[in-house]
Amino acid sequence: MAADMAHPAGSGSGDPRGDALPDAAPDAAPQEAEKPARPRGLALLRAALANRTSACMLGYGFSSGLPFALLIGTLNAWLGEVGVKLSTIGVLSWIGLCYSFMFLWAPLVDRLPLPVLGRLGRRKGWIVLCQGVLAGGLFTLSLIDPTRGIGIFALVAFVCAFASSTQDIAINAWRIDMADEQTPVELLSAIYQFGYRTASIVGGAFALFMAGRMSWPQVFMVMAMLIAWQTVNAVRRPNSKKFTRGFLVVTPGLTIRDHNAQALAQLRDRKLEKAALEEEIKATRRAVLVVNTLSRRGAYTYSEAKRQLKKAGLMLDAFPVRRPERMHEIVLDAIAQGHKFLIIGGGDGTISSVVDHFAYTRLVFGVLPLGTANSFACTLGIPLNLAGAIDVLINGKVADVDLGKINDDYFANGSSIGMPAVVGRATPHALKKWLGRAAYCPSCGE
Repeated sequence: MAADMAHPAGSGSGDPRGDALPDAAPDAAPQEAEKPARPRGLALLRAALANRTSACMLGYGFSSGLPFALLIGTLNAWLGEVGVKLSTIGVLSWIGLCYSFMFLWAPLVDRLPLPVLGRLGRRKGWIVLCQGVLAGGLFTLSLIDPTRGIGIFALVAFVCAFASSTQDIAINAWRIDMADEQTPVELLSAIYQFGYRTASIVGGAFALFMAGRMSWPQVFMVMAMLIAWQTVNAVRRPNSKKFTRGFLVVTPGLTIRDHNAQALAQLRDRKLEKAALEEEIKATRRAVLVVNTLSRRGAYTYSEAKRQLKKAGLMLDAFPVRRPERMHEIVLDAIAQGHKFLIIGGGDGTISSVVDHFAYTRLVFGVLPLGTANSFACTLGIPLNLAGAIDVLINGKVADVDLGKINDDYFANGSSIGMPAVVGRATPHALKKWLGRAAYCPSCGE
């Protein structure tokens, strides 16, 4: 039959009034509303920090950068000034490995709720705990003479480094959870870096400046008070957003056994739903074929694909699309008419452009790989030749497919920034039709 997209987003287009390519002039492009001028410089910073989430992200960036600067750099300056051996300082610098290996306990921080502090929020509980440990640890370091008790001094420094790296895990998760349209993750990341670099200056150069005018223990007491102040502010900051995984919705107050029973029941219901959908499609034998003719093999494969699908017994409504912006309109129109089985022909971009309309619905998304790379079809094990792909559409099984999601937009197979996106955008469609995947190579060299 076809792969069922229980969660789908891409690019394509066509004319819903007939099978032939339209000869009329292209639709007039809608006029975009004039956008207001983007603020620059300090005005841009003020606009960003006017949002509470962004302002909180600045504080978290400061809280993350200050302990790192103190423990990795400033602490060594203190030890060197009081006469601790260089070999001992070198061994003590190994506490920085906590930041390199924090991925080992990151899953625990992500999944384990704290008994009491967890009431503050899923991420905020960990952040407040780590900042409390850091404030207490830095204050304890100020009370220890490293020339007489280097062992206990090193142990406290290690605890501080472990708490700091764990705090970084929770803050990174908070940043991702809180991202939305007003404060996208790239904006929060930039503000986080601004706070982090500011804290690095405070914990590095400014701490050395203070050490020239007061004792090292007093410097670390001041830094401990800064962390304690951030801890108080963290308690008042917003919680990260709650989320669900897949189809399973966790309800407060249920035991682990209840959750397992609930999950099994949902999986059984989903299995029955897919079986009923499969039988309905086999009984009606109706489908809608929408092919992006701008894809690599779309134009010259469309007629043959339509012929083979009809030969296989499908009652088909077919739409060749040469204006990709029409793809959404055609798919929505087919869904409004009650069609359950939609076959989309094109590449990865075409699939991802319409996949939003299939996410969490009782619709079956049939994949006809006619693009250049067709990595989504390869991931699902769908043959890239026309006969093999049609055989899957006719005789395959309905299955759930996981989708990615960024800012309420689903995507089917992968998302990237930087060079991969630039190469894909820069490669001409005509070149991809002639050279296939090799067409991406010239764009890589530009």
